[in-house]
Amino acid sequence: MCAATVACPTCGRRIEWSEASPFRPFCSDRCRLIDLGAWLNEQRAVPGAEAGQDSELDLSASGDPAARDVGDHDS
Repeated sequence: MCAATVACPTCGRRIEWSEASPFRPFCSDRCRLIDLGAWLNEQRAVPGAEAGQDSELDLSASGDPAARDVGDHDS
């Protein structure tokens, strides 16, 4: 049985999807690190709504005692 081949997401080189390719789906450690760097530099992102000030949770109004200010506790 022949192993499937896939294209490296970074360079497009075809590699065998098997134990013989330790960096799969990448062809090499170099391509893996290039991809990681793109994520860290925010050149890649998972699609979704943009975060903004309006989307932040207001934990102080949630009733969560852990979110209250220290001065609000009854002693």
